[in-house]
Amino acid sequence: RCVQETGLVVNRSLTFIDVSYNKINDGGTKGLAHLLEVNSTLKILHNRANRSSNMGSIAEALVLNKTLIELDLTYDFIAPEEASNCLLYTSDAADDTPCVDLGGRR
Repeated sequence: RCVQETGLVVNRSLTFIDVSYNKINDGGTKGLAHLLEVNSTLKILHNRANRSSNMGSIAEALVLNKTLIELDLTYDFIAPEEASNCLLYTSDAADDTPCVDLGGRR
């Protein structure tokens, strides 16, 4: 189900989501990106090994998100043209964020 249908976007108490190994496609990744843009309580997102080819939408959403303190993208495919966005986020995050895990990059 898409993120908007589950009520996650409007949830004001959710602080942790683990959607790892769920075969999330590009549409699901866009939904997660939207969640990151509008949710003001989410602190931890684990999105391991989902193989979406649209990780750039997550990187763009991180520019707007001010609450996330831990992001795990281990084994997610980040296209070369999207890598600079993710690296820019991790560089900025190093100042304020205790954990950004980009391990397992291919």
